[in-house]
Amino acid sequence: MDYAPLRILYVDDDPDSLEVMQIWLRHDDDRYAVTAVPAASDALKMIEKERFDLFILDYRMPEVDGADLCYMIKKSQPHTPVMIYSANAREDERAEGLRAGADEFLIKPNDFDKLVPTVRRLLNIAQEPPNQSNPARA
Repeated sequence: MDYAPLRILYVDDDPDSLEVMQIWLRHDDDRYAVTAVPAASDALKMIEKERFDLFILDYRMPEVDGADLCYMIKKSQPHTPVMIYSANAREDERAEGLRAGADEFLIKPNDFDKLVPTVRRLLNIAQEPPNQSNPARA
């Protein structure tokens, strides 16, 4: 049985992180179509042209931080889950990311064991139709 790909956009200015995330997620589930870009500006261009099922963002990036990028994404695609996955995760940054609309904020590398289960959970949520019983998708 063929399954539609689950489109994930990963934004991180570290080239090694971009490569590792693509390999790791594709290894977990071959339905994951991971697009990795090194800058918020690249992500915003991709978002204008394509739809994604999940966004994974680094927090500290040179142009736009993860919280601001999350806010921009949620403005254009409010029902698409966003996860921030960052090594730089002071409590105030975590709070700012969640206020900007992030559904999760995981810390590299401490939360690595939570990465794949969180991706699966957020993608399951993304596939649910908006309705009364799931206010997060309404």
